[in-house]
Amino acid sequence: MGAKEKGDKKFYLIFINNVDNMKTKFVILMMILMSILEMNEMSRQHNQLKAKRY
Repeated sequence: MGAKEKGDKKFYLIFINNVDNMKTKFVILMMILMSILEMNEMSRQHNQLKAKRY
């Protein structure tokens, strides 16, 4: 986990804490979760491509 990611996470937490509307919080959390899942999926596919080459 890089320093930038830690900073982003801190920013998200502060941002979520400052948002009063529960629905908005939920949408933000879903967006974060989806982006994390997408990044994991992309890196997994990337690793599979590397494995196929060797």
